[in-house]
Amino acid sequence: MSIVTNKKLQLATTCALILSAANAANANPVTGALGEWKPIIDARLRYENVDQKPLVEEADAVTARLRLGVETGKAWNTALLVEGEFLAPIQDDYRPDPSLPAKAQFPVVADGEAYELNRLQLTNTSIANTAITLGRQRMNIDDQRFVGAVGWRQNEQTFDALRVVNKPGGGNLTLDGSYVNRVNRVFGDDSPQGVYKGDIFLANAAYQFKIGKLTAFGYLLDFDPILPPTVAAGLNPARVSTQTFGLRFAGDRPLSKIKVGYAFSYAMQDDYGSNPVVITTPKGLENDYFLGELSATFKQYTVLLGNEVLQGNGTTGFSTPLATLHKFQGWAD
Repeated sequence: MSIVTNKKLQLATTCALILSAANAANANPVTGALGEWKPIIDARLRYENVDQKPLVEEADAVTARLRLGVETGKAWNTALLVEGEFLAPIQDDYRPDPSLPAKAQFPVVADGEAYELNRLQLTNTSIANTAITLGRQRMNIDDQRFVGAVGWRQNEQTFDALRVVNKPGGGNLTLDGSYVNRVNRVFGDDSPQGVYKGDIFLANAAYQFKIGKLTAFGYLLDFDPILPPTVAAGLNPARVSTQTFGLRFAGDRPLSKIKVGYAFSYAMQDDYGSNPVVITTPKGLENDYFLGELSATFKQYTVLLGNEVLQGNGTTGFSTPLATLHKFQGWAD
């Protein structure tokens, strides 16, 4: 009888130890967060051809991009994301960087070789209806006309920033504010124009109505003049140090079997911070921006009519250096 009792006691003790270890693991936030990790794998093979007069050669660019990373679960309401990016040319008959003289006989395809840290961020959600993200991160604000990740290119644009997004009471209002001190541009870390540093403040407030979203925004860009003197003055980031304030309204409504979409935006822009150029126009001390779009969607087909105006004075034009430019301005960028 005692032998059986001892075996039962040993079995009970062993089970208790196992359960205790499991509970300890569950009680440890770091262990729990690591146990909920998710891999990030993103591969893209890309070909681009550009024929640009009067350049002698056509550009043929075949490039392969691989992003590898991991995102953890939450410990103390905080998640960690780490991601590297690897970009290798396979066929390199193109000019990857307009700020360098190499391969000037080819048109520019801004997909130069790069092996770098793409994202490294901590996101905290301790405050109700609020996400606070610190570190190197991807940022796409509104339609990316002023701030975007430039997904068209192989090496995306990321931001070293502190970003706070809040939905007061979980309602229709969204407040989005960021401080950025470094922009990691599509040209890569080794390019003279691959990194913009400075003091950058991005503020965006949006309210969702039934018929659409109304957004007010203000973007203050003060870039350090970091380019070497051998690079053309027009590429100096200080020349696009600007303050931009504007409004945007966008939405859609069903009309029988067709969904009608609309977007309207206005912004005004002045020189700001270290900009050596004072923006003046015949109408005042700012350049203006206008956008109007109307679309109709039936099933998977969409027809869109739009007009966009970026005002200029013949020397200095309305600039959006943090935008996903290709989405709006095509190869003209």
